[in-house]
Amino acid sequence: MNIDNEAIAEYLTIGYTLDWKTFEEGKKYKPRNMKFPKLKTRRDVTISDIKKELENYFVKFAGKKVAVMLSGGKDSRLIVEMCNYLGLDTTAITTGYKRDSRENIIAEKVSSALRVPHMFLELKPEIYSEENLRQGILFCKSDPASSPSPALYYYRDILSKFDVVFTGEYLAFSLREDRFYQPQDNIKRLLRATTFDSIVKEGAREKVKQRLILQNVDSTLNEICLQIIKDDRFKRFDVTKELFNMECPAVDENVLNTRWSLPEKEIGKRILKKYETCSLPCTRSPFPLYFPWIAHYGYKYLKNIVGGVRGGLISNADMGPWCGYEKIHMNIVRNLAEKLSLSNSLDLDFLDSSVVKRKIKEIDRRRDYASSIERLVEVKIWLEEAR
Repeated sequence: MNIDNEAIAEYLTIGYTLDWKTFEEGKKYKPRNMKFPKLKTRRDVTISDIKKELENYFVKFAGKKVAVMLSGGKDSRLIVEMCNYLGLDTTAITTGYKRDSRENIIAEKVSSALRVPHMFLELKPEIYSEENLRQGILFCKSDPASSPSPALYYYRDILSKFDVVFTGEYLAFSLREDRFYQPQDNIKRLLRATTFDSIVKEGAREKVKQRLILQNVDSTLNEICLQIIKDDRFKRFDVTKELFNMECPAVDENVLNTRWSLPEKEIGKRILKKYETCSLPCTRSPFPLYFPWIAHYGYKYLKNIVGGVRGGLISNADMGPWCGYEKIHMNIVRNLAEKLSLSNSLDLDFLDSSVVKRKIKEIDRRRDYASSIERLVEVKIWLEEAR
């Protein structure tokens, strides 16, 4: 097998591959379970219109066993509330490191208020074992960039008992128009809202940036967003459906076109106000979004590479600031990069503590260096098999 180094550079840089490339040279990903919507924004759309389109979509699952991955946030809660309101056979499922976490406590309150059955699935160390990650990555052999979530793969037997499994991603698209920032130029907006991971050398990172620009030149903002969602999200929906009978909810044209017609923020929160649980507390998306599972259990397969990491990776249960974790994380990345023989492709200058502090201040909440570990481990596992 010939390896597509361009695709690997794209994955390490922005978290997905452009143009549906896979890690296997000359081979593109071909979707099996989904059709892509076309964005045609509508005029004079209101919150009530969006709510109606969402309800029209979810009511299609009447008579089926529905599971909703319920966090402590508003997006997944809105899905649970809506499914319950429509009389669907709904079960809420929360994943976490411990039952007394704030996420699970809030999820239990929501489920209790709605009288919806609730399950807690523990994020055990085995989920992040190299063997489980290997199986999940090789589930989509030529395109590990679209491999399913380790937790979804680990609990696939439980989730397969439901007819449909929803996640909050149905509502929380990362690049909806309200997430884009000024300036007015669409390409500049795109670049400002896109993560360019500093573990990749500047030259390779610049090439990925130019390919991203070329792909989206002369596109409208909605077209740019949809293209990124196709590359970044839809492949994973498509792959995950192969695991169990999971519907791919991000493909409904009416919902997308209605939601995207209203670029204002807090759409989910405003719809939620029309339902019963709007007064209950909710969590906010934390800055170190990927970091907790690395901090809690990543050492189970990284300790042989790094050594001595466990003592420094103390609890991050409150999902608060980095509190010095970035130094530990950067050392993990450095050692892992050397172990993977990727040092020649990576820019390790950013590991200097003063540079790290400066970069942390510059980045916005969505960007997270900890995802670098996840990508590097996936590349390592896939390369071992490919060779």
